[in-house]
Amino acid sequence: MASRRRGFGRVRRLPSGRYQAGYLGPDLALHNALDTFHTREDAEAWLSRERELTHSDAWRPVQVRAELARRQPVTLESFAEAWLGSRTLTPRTHGLYRSLLDRFILPELGEMPLKDLSPAVVRAWHAKVTPNRPTQRAHAYSLLRAICSTAVMDEIVVANPCRVAGAGSARRVRRIVPPTLPEVEILVRSMPEPYQLLVLLAAWCGLRLGELIELRRKDVDCQALVLHVTRAATRVSGGVVIGLPKSDAGVRSVHVPPHLGPVLLAHDGGSWGSGTTPSSSRAPHRASTSSPPTTRESEPSLTGGTSPRHPGSSPASTGSNSWEPTTSTCRG
Repeated sequence: MASRRRGFGRVRRLPSGRYQAGYLGPDLALHNALDTFHTREDAEAWLSRERELTHSDAWRPVQVRAELARRQPVTLESFAEAWLGSRTLTPRTHGLYRSLLDRFILPELGEMPLKDLSPAVVRAWHAKVTPNRPTQRAHAYSLLRAICSTAVMDEIVVANPCRVAGAGSARRVRRIVPPTLPEVEILVRSMPEPYQLLVLLAAWCGLRLGELIELRRKDVDCQALVLHVTRAATRVSGGVVIGLPKSDAGVRSVHVPPHLGPVLLAHDGGSWGSGTTPSSSRAPHRASTSSPPTTRESEPSLTGGTSPRHPGSSPASTGSNSWEPTTSTCRG
């Protein structure tokens, strides 16, 4: 039966109803999976992992890997190293996985052959891993489960031994409470002038710290009061790396509440965005953290009375333009 054209490899449906997957390897030879797949999605998942392997030194022909696995049992450590090396990850995620492997997974389970990694062994390991740090333990367990899932797809093990119910999630220990307007006011006053705008944008626009500190003049539209978030700074071992935001949804345009417009324009002497210089009637650099002191009687307060809102619920993000910029100041 004809195969469907795709970017890497091919998947074709056999007369039996199962699917066969194969690809042209770096050696320019055709390599088929050792077994067929029940669904097209399973076949495409196998091709996706093989494609990642072709970009790393861990790639070997499928038959060669199968023979090596038959002669010498694959340990969790060797498989995990190949698994990590074949993944396309951000520097921070790679560093997190590396830390989880070195601190929690490999010291206890690294020398064990994958075929000997049973649900009982995983359950005993999970019970001992950082019991007082549930989030860290959940991350370590999720990483081990992902590695074992790949081992199942590669037919090194028959089933995933990670079967501890609910182990991949953790209940939040601390409840995050947004700051109130007086608390934001204190934070702004406590910061040096060049960094006061940073606090205001963090409170009112909901940007992450790495996104805020990577903003550049070309990302700021002072006329439309919009911030274009396209990059983020990430702290990793050895320094700071500039890359994309945390997720695809992180690349976005964020509206700035109108009452912060004067602060944005006045920052850095008015050299932001289009280069518009604020007139003498504009507010000085240190502006109010709150909404305009007066609005029309039929309109609610921008602050909601308690604390800054997230961008998705503020009038600026919903297209409202009924709020006038404030001219009050926050004396440092």
